[in-house]
Amino acid sequence: MLTSKEKKIFNIEEAEIEDGKPVDNIFSEKQMRLLTEPLYTSWESERYTNFLATANVGIFTEILENAIVPDVLLSLEVEKPENRTKKEDLCYYLDKIGKAPEVVIEIVSNKDGNELDSKLKDYGKIGVLYYAIYDPGFHILKGKPMSSYRYIKGMAVGMEKSWFEEVGLGLRLWEGFFEDEYGVWLRWCDYFGKVISTGKELSIQEKKRAEKEKDGFIQRAIERGKLTLKEIAEDFGVSEDYVKSIVKKHL
Repeated sequence: MLTSKEKKIFNIEEAEIEDGKPVDNIFSEKQMRLLTEPLYTSWESERYTNFLATANVGIFTEILENAIVPDVLLSLEVEKPENRTKKEDLCYYLDKIGKAPEVVIEIVSNKDGNELDSKLKDYGKIGVLYYAIYDPGFHILKGKPMSSYRYIKGMAVGMEKSWFEEVGLGLRLWEGFFEDEYGVWLRWCDYFGKVISTGKELSIQEKKRAEKEKDGFIQRAIERGKLTLKEIAEDFGVSEDYVKSIVKKHL
């Protein structure tokens, strides 16, 4: 055992922050993006002004002998550097940032990831609040595809519901299409289980809202009866058949 004098001082500049290893598989890569992109495009926190959500980025700290790399991490109220030219800013350097991520997520693809062993312990050591495991292939979790933990004084305690009170977000399974691929995905959600939309979903929702609003204006123009259907179509930049379809809806 090394004495305090023999113990090597941790130096972030000597750390290997990029090992060149590929992401496990296509599903894992998509799943990671589905857990980061929606936060930046759709999440409007009532409590926090900024956050950092990353995928496959290592956490470095003197607390651990080796870096630990969660598939996804979410850290609240962190100051971002003006530019990321320094090595310490290209990873999650806990000793500089001053706090651990509130949430870390692991996506299991085999039995060799230590998600229920060393990682479960290490996340507690560095001060993580919540740890979620998604195991779609049931490699390590039995009877359920996901499990969440709340750390209390560094000890992991299983949670019945994946709602992270201090964060204001939860996790749930969602079945549907993401980037034209059907599957059961792990997604962020609000307290009521409504998923946090992706940028594409948000765009579709906005398009539907705008179309509904336009249809309402067209319907009111029809009801006033001052313009012909052709004139209404020209005013709103739609075809006359489109206006006729709205008439049929309200017959």
